[in-house]
Order: sequence, then structure tokens, then C-alpha cells
Amino acid sequence: MSSDLHLASHRYRWVMLTGVWMIYCSFGLLVTAMAPLVNVISGELALSRTAMGSVLGAWSLVYVGAAIPAGAFVDRFGLPPSLLIAAAVIALSGAMRALAFDYASLFASVALLGLGAPLLSVGAPKLVSLWFEGRERGLAIGIYMTSLSVGSILGLVLTNSVMM
Repeated sequence: MSSDLHLASHRYRWVMLTGVWMIYCSFGLLVTAMAPLVNVISGELALSRTAMGSVLGAWSLVYVGAAIPAGAFVDRFGLPPSLLIAAAVIALSGAMRALAFDYASLFASVALLGLGAPLLSVGAPKLVSLWFEGRERGLAIGIYMTSLSVGSILGLVLTNSVMM
């Protein structure tokens, strides 16, 4: 067992993995929830298709530039602070979307997701590789890998049925 694995108690490892699952699920929900609402959002904010397309791609544009610094950040400051910041930034992105009133505010709120997501994308596999071994590692990977898909499914299913 590695020294990092000894530092994390059995219960703490699973609690952290549950937290990562919930954050990744929220990320998946935020990534997909706007798609069913494109016409409504575009109409309310008077956005062209081009403008709305740039909004939908804003997070991934920022993600590309933030991925390498996010990896360095996780290595320097550790997993718990990095994952907490990722959760806070992702939540802030969602809250800002709800308050968006024009193209710039909507673009900024979606782009913000691209700052939190790489901390999560780097932190989740690092957490699993450092804190789980053997059969537990495979199970942990399987658990965290379901979260993005579950969040995406929820985003598509709930947005249309609840919001529309």
C-alpha cells in the first residue's frame, strides 16, 4: 500500500469518492441542461443561433486552456482543496446561468464551468489512483465513471419534462 493510501481512512476514501461522483454528476447536468432550452433562452435573451452556439461551446474553450494549469494546481495544493474549488466553481456557474440577462453574462457563466471542470477531471482519477488499490480501484473507477452519464441523462430528461 502506498503512503497516500495509508493517510486516507477507508471511510474517508469512499466519502470523497461519493463527493466526486456528485460533483461530476452536477457537471454533466450543467453541460447538457441548456440544449433543450436553446430556443427559449435564445428568445428571451434575443440571441442569434451563432451567439447561442458560442455560449454552448464556451466551457470547452476555457477547459482546453485551463487543463494544464489545473493539473499543476491539483499537484501543488492537493485533492480535497482542489475538488472543493471545483465544486464551488461548478455551482457558481450554474447559479450565474440562472441570473444571466444578456449574451455576455450567459457566456461568462458557461465559460466559468471550464475553470472548474478540469480540476475535477484531473482530481477524480488522481483520487482513485492514490486512494484505492486492487479490486477497490476498479470499483471506484466504475462508480465515478457513471456520474457524468447520469448527470447528462438527468440534464436532458429533467430539463424538458420539468422546465417545459
